[in-house]
Amino acid sequence: PAAATSARAAALAATTVVLPMIGPEPQDVAAERVVEEVGADGLDRAAPPNPTAPVTTARPTTTTTTTTTTTLPAPASAPTSTRRPDVGAMPPTVPPPTTTGAAVTEVPTTMTTTTTLPPSTFDGGYLGAGSGGAPFGLVGSVGGAGAINWDSGANPDPGLTLTSGPTGLIELDAPNVVAWVLPVTETTRVAGAASLRLHVATPGFTTDSLGGVAAGLSDCASLLASCTTIGAGQMIFSQESFGNDFGAVTIDFGAVDHTLAPGHHLVVSMTVPQSMPTDTWIAFGTADYPSRFRLV
Repeated sequence: PAAATSARAAALAATTVVLPMIGPEPQDVAAERVVEEVGADGLDRAAPPNPTAPVTTARPTTTTTTTTTTTLPAPASAPTSTRRPDVGAMPPTVPPPTTTGAAVTEVPTTMTTTTTLPPSTFDGGYLGAGSGGAPFGLVGSVGGAGAINWDSGANPDPGLTLTSGPTGLIELDAPNVVAWVLPVTETTRVAGAASLRLHVATPGFTTDSLGGVAAGLSDCASLLASCTTIGAGQMIFSQESFGNDFGAVTIDFGAVDHTLAPGHHLVVSMTVPQSMPTDTWIAFGTADYPSRFRLV
């Protein structure tokens, strides 16, 4: 029994248990380990160092730190109230949306006014002979044929020759102005779109020349004097368009609305603009060339 106990003790002495140390150790220092021995009586007691047992040197321990990130769940939405509103309670006031866009520009409204002119008591008149010389007259109708030479004492040319002058139509009795007159015996209203329809030509019917006429419509308190202008206009033409004859042209006076008193004179006057290089022939007073003043 003694020999068996000694053998058991020697076997236990050869068995070494290495316990880990808490915390890091210096790399150059070996930790001593406690060897527990179990005696023959079953009690643990510290065994004396065995000179024959192998020496165990513990390796340095490396501590690894692991960081764990935990993501918390998002907070739950606030619970929705399902309580019925109080009877008679006013609904919440919602403010109107705020506009942050470009400023709105107000576009002004354009109103179109259509003016209807009152009926005229005079619808116009033809340029006629009158008393047979200047001033000529506005007549209700014309007849005959051809182009009458109205100034035969001055030239043998067909029609009436208009010339230019320094005063234009300012002086209706000037030598360069020719007038057609209608005496007014009762209150007469002249209203509408006024115009002249003329038959004109350049002297000699020269096709490479230009002609022109300036015309006016006036209310004169006496014959060719104390006059008020009602309307005026002018036109320029090329004889090339008419060839070897008179051609029809129109001079617009625009919309007029004027009332003449009894004893006054309605006067249509003409001349040649000073800018024109030649005179102008006018044919009138016949059915072939019914030049006229008209209102529509």
